[in-house]
Amino acid sequence: MRVKNFLRNSIYAAVSYSFIAVISLLVRRCFVKFLSIDLLGYEGLFGNIFAIFSLADLGMESFITYRLYPAFSNKDYESITRLMSVYKWIYKVVGSFISIIGILIIPFLKYIISDNRFPWNYVYLVYMFQLVTMLCTYFLAYKRIIFIVDQRESEIIKIDCSCSIVMNITRIMILIVFRNYIAYLATNVISNICTNAIISKKITQSYPQIKTNQKVGLKDIQSLGIDKDIRNGFLSRIASTIYGGTDSIIISAFLGIEKVGLLNNYILVYSYTGTFITKIIHPFQAAIGNYVYSTESVEGMKMFRMFDVVSFFMGSFFSISYAVLFNPFITGWLGKKFLLDEGFVIMFSINQFITWNHYFVFLYRSCFGKYELDRNYYVCSAIIKVLMSVWLVKLFGVAGVLSATVMANIMIWIGRVRAVYTEYIEEDISKYFFRQLKRCVLYGAELYITWIVAELYCKNDLWGFIQRIGCCVVIPNVINILMFSRTTEMKYIQTYIAEIWNIAKLNRAKN
Repeated sequence: MRVKNFLRNSIYAAVSYSFIAVISLLVRRCFVKFLSIDLLGYEGLFGNIFAIFSLADLGMESFITYRLYPAFSNKDYESITRLMSVYKWIYKVVGSFISIIGILIIPFLKYIISDNRFPWNYVYLVYMFQLVTMLCTYFLAYKRIIFIVDQRESEIIKIDCSCSIVMNITRIMILIVFRNYIAYLATNVISNICTNAIISKKITQSYPQIKTNQKVGLKDIQSLGIDKDIRNGFLSRIASTIYGGTDSIIISAFLGIEKVGLLNNYILVYSYTGTFITKIIHPFQAAIGNYVYSTESVEGMKMFRMFDVVSFFMGSFFSISYAVLFNPFITGWLGKKFLLDEGFVIMFSINQFITWNHYFVFLYRSCFGKYELDRNYYVCSAIIKVLMSVWLVKLFGVAGVLSATVMANIMIWIGRVRAVYTEYIEEDISKYFFRQLKRCVLYGAELYITWIVAELYCKNDLWGFIQRIGCCVVIPNVINILMFSRTTEMKYIQTYIAEIWNIAKLNRAKN
């Protein structure tokens, strides 16, 4: 059943986000043609500011999620109702707090934006629209977690996809006909409200036994032990927010809002490719959560080792693809004047390798509490991120900021591994890091070979770009398959793929 649910959710994700990605690229193409690149800079900058505001939720979703896994496994709807009522109450409090802080910070925007070219009232209006869009998450989107934990994420994906397609078509029409950025932002607010309202109604109909209107308060948070998680996870939450939410602020302050706009184009491509991949893989989160709480440790270790190899396959392939394809894609999509230097692309790609190479470690980590286990690693990552970014941005520009991100990401990776090994994996942790060291060397060789082949034999035209894609698909994956072909993990992967294939065949036969 876990495999069947995963397969269904992943297929819906793959198809849906393919449509969304294509139409979003068309929207961005229209944007840079009819509006100023600086407006993209504001979008990226305000997104980073709101990421810092999100500190106020204290990572509550993760605290609730790992408690919902055993509750759903046992069909304990009384506990689920209580947890969801607490979740709703906290998000309302957090949303109200962020609303106030968001308004109070408006006068300070002048000190963050060093080269503003628009009337400040206009900038403030743009800021308010983006603030309202973010607040929709806190007041309307909290019920989504039910479908995610119960492995019914395909229900969310269908609604998200439909509303996103309508929103983006509307945006294209607004850009072509009116060329009005405020109207463009308004569509996002309307779409957010409608999407979350539809999902909320769907969940209410699907789970009539789960209510979210129980009267709760601080005593319930304490009785559930959430207050302990908040204390242990608070520093980790601050650190992870600093890690992921300061790039645009630092770049705007030191290099100007236009550089933020250029970076935002790369972030858009990454967000949709990354989201596409994440949505396919994310259903594993619920499957792993159920697996961890219902399987013996020996079998769990086999599954973890398999996923660890899958992570390396993903990390090497995705990272090398970004390194080889990113700038040629941006050139063909928007033009050479929207490029950032190759140093940025290489550092971005290395960071992607680190992220995807331990993605399943992150999914396992999300199944447990005890945030004190990796709290100090998050704090160190935040300190490294800020200090090194401010130093390196002066020397290497945007590439310097990404170099600091790489250093900080390594620290987060180490902390997550330690947490998973402490809580779940019965193996000497040094063996894990020795395996990773060998894989990093292999990844470096694959990156070098693919890069050289692409630069020597692929021209800067459409056919050359297709050839580059072929290089990225063939070279690292063939090398990986050959290197891991005789391992136990590869045999486990083959068994898992065969199971998925058989389920797909049975579903086709039924249809």
